[in-house]
Amino acid sequence: MMRLATDIPVTNPLSLRLSDVVFCLAVLCVMYADFLRHFLPDALGGALQHGIVFAGFAAALFFRLIRGRLSAVDLWLVFLSAGLIAISLLGGSSRGLGVAVLSTALLVKLGYIASVSSAMSIDRLAMLFPVLAALQVLGLFLNMGLPDFFAGLAPQVYEWLDRSDIAGLQLNVNRYGVLSALLFVWYVFLRPRPVIALVMLVGLILSGSRSGLMLLVLFSAYFAVRSTSRRLAFSAVLVALIVFPTLFLMTDWIDAGITLLRQSVTLETLYIRTIMLVHGARLAMENFPFGAGGGVFGSPLSIGSHIYEQIGIAHLPTIEEGHGINDSGIGSLLGEYGLAGLLLILISVAGLLQGCARGYLSRADIVFLLLVFVVGSLFRAMISSYYYAIVLILLTVMLCLHRRKHQTSQASV
Repeated sequence: MMRLATDIPVTNPLSLRLSDVVFCLAVLCVMYADFLRHFLPDALGGALQHGIVFAGFAAALFFRLIRGRLSAVDLWLVFLSAGLIAISLLGGSSRGLGVAVLSTALLVKLGYIASVSSAMSIDRLAMLFPVLAALQVLGLFLNMGLPDFFAGLAPQVYEWLDRSDIAGLQLNVNRYGVLSALLFVWYVFLRPRPVIALVMLVGLILSGSRSGLMLLVLFSAYFAVRSTSRRLAFSAVLVALIVFPTLFLMTDWIDAGITLLRQSVTLETLYIRTIMLVHGARLAMENFPFGAGGGVFGSPLSIGSHIYEQIGIAHLPTIEEGHGINDSGIGSLLGEYGLAGLLLILISVAGLLQGCARGYLSRADIVFLLLVFVVGSLFRAMISSYYYAIVLILLTVMLCLHRRKHQTSQASV
């Protein structure tokens, strides 16, 4: 069989190594830390995510340094971090160098995950998919069978949810829904398993996750059109069969979301996600182009910030308690780093993901990934979440493998 020069190398079936098991366990501990910490001592549970990620990041960086070469991902991470520190210092309400450095370190979690992932081959990263699918199914049935138990693990979440909503082992309906959408596409377009795909779709619907639904539409549409131009009509029909029944089943949730969005823009309701987005955009314009500065709006260091008092939302319970400040990733990025920071982040995210893919992403793939990043960040800053950073890496892996599959079929013709 002739192999194209641009092909991702096709490897033989992989044998399981000890390092694969360790890596998989580490990823699972990071993704399901909120669940696991309920069964661990408080000190260990609180440090679980950060400890594992920074240990992996330090190990990956150490081995690259002793070999005398940094990866493209490492260079992009340095570029992003230095740029964000500089922009933070130029912000209209900058809190100084110390806060600028700390807020940047807390923000660039996607960079740490990308650096660790770049040390693994695409095929070995793909080993995660069946494990994650099994845990999604387990979480679905446990949550359905033990709703009171799960509500007790996440009382703040289920305070505003029906106990029939599925939060899975993530204890979060949006995280569960987004991963279900990703795995649905995996088992439709890359490793066709109709039954598993159907279970993923059912899990997404039962979660009631609007962000998961939006990303399902994006994922399905892009992979369907990307498959092959000769099957474009078939792909369009497939997307329609996937999307429209799902939209119909979730009509009530969609209508409620649109109503909340409309009312939030006019401040007729207290829907914190849109309020943070609107005020973040205002801060970006008032402090053009560098924003208000790191650690002052929509981030962990911003709790108690005078900015909330200044813009008139300090009295909101979700602001006082710190639960709602992370609910709009785009809002927080605009508010703290302005348009200049958002542009820097988008460029750097493209570089980080291309580095993980070893340069095998097309321009269209990069645009698609950035679109997913922006849409996902309307709900939570994907760059500052370990969970969503892993989701982005897994989506990048899917794009690489899908391209390999397509190119291999073309070369064999």
